[in-house]
Amino acid sequence: MDMTSGSTKSRGQTVKSASYVVTDFKLASGEAMPLVVRRQTRVPDAYVLRYLIVTHRTPGSSSNTMRNVCQGIAVGLSYLEEQAIDLMERLTSGLFLSRDELATFSNRCLTRVNGRGAVVTQYAKRRFLDFAEYLLWRFEAIAHRAAQSDLKFLNDQRSGFRKRVKSQCPKGSAGALQRDRLGLTDEQRNLLLEVIKPDSPRNPFLAKFRRRNQAVILLHYRYGLRAGELAGLHRSDYRNHEQPAQLFVHIRHHDPVDRRNIPPRAKTRARMLEISGDAKAALDSWLGHRADRSEFPLARKSHFVFVNDEGAEISLRAAFGIFEHLRDVYPELGSLGSHVLRHDMNERYVADGEEFGWDPEQMLEDQRYINGWAEDSQMPQLYSKATIRNRANRRIFELQQKLVS
Repeated sequence: MDMTSGSTKSRGQTVKSASYVVTDFKLASGEAMPLVVRRQTRVPDAYVLRYLIVTHRTPGSSSNTMRNVCQGIAVGLSYLEEQAIDLMERLTSGLFLSRDELATFSNRCLTRVNGRGAVVTQYAKRRFLDFAEYLLWRFEAIAHRAAQSDLKFLNDQRSGFRKRVKSQCPKGSAGALQRDRLGLTDEQRNLLLEVIKPDSPRNPFLAKFRRRNQAVILLHYRYGLRAGELAGLHRSDYRNHEQPAQLFVHIRHHDPVDRRNIPPRAKTRARMLEISGDAKAALDSWLGHRADRSEFPLARKSHFVFVNDEGAEISLRAAFGIFEHLRDVYPELGSLGSHVLRHDMNERYVADGEEFGWDPEQMLEDQRYINGWAEDSQMPQLYSKATIRNRANRRIFELQQKLVS
């Protein structure tokens, strides 16, 4: 039984573990410092730690950015170990990785760390490039100590590696590949909204968690909240006495009341969202249930809206587990996750805006605000890819029909 997600079904799939994983070390200041560690020994990789400090922490990168970099490096180091590639030997000789090795690594980057399914192409590309940049950084120290007579050879090898990286990098950020993350179909939406109802006989969760999980999913579905934003919500961020109710998404770096090893973060822009309809009903219902001390004994001491089985703040892993269990029980939900629901919300927003005749420029401005994107962000086009694709194909079809007639 998975107590974190409140599921009633165990998962029996065995996946080969990666040799290197990412963990977090919380400093005395409350800052979470990500580390790449060997899975068996839990010993941090000293080279990676130095790389993070020199190239990211000192210049002021956020812990989330550094963690993403670590994910790419961990995938790369695990790949090298699986292939029995001696990194120091390759770098010292200036050989780096061959085209075929990079092609295989590119495919590895497109796969989830646990081996279960694919990741969106943009994320795979980031993993691939982060590891390549790490290799180039390691090479700089070697080239710096090389004899003058070897420099031309080493520089040529480095240039060749850069070209191979560019040619083998996961592609598809500008296309419509099947790996690109899109939203849900109408059938998937109907199924999802039905099975998360607390009184539904098809609800796969323990009764204790049904109201919490419904509120979690509806906030993702209706408002496109990121997983970190939702897990980081304080109880004071939700003002249900206002008309309409208000939900504030704050950026809290190094939140002093957050005791999680991997604290969630709001990534870009703080905002206020007006909450109504089924999302408000589900959230109010959950907060009433959350106050039951017999069910969640520690909840009254917690600052956070969403808590685990004891009442302490919910971990990101537990929040992800909600979607994992739904996918296990209902495979027809596909790659359902918080980010898929974020895409789906934007696709529905654009489609409805066209139907209602909203001003396109105002829609873009509003879409950036709702999602917490910067004022000049180009993300609306990426997150509305399915709607744009469907509209373009529909117009081509209508044009063809007109020509035929």
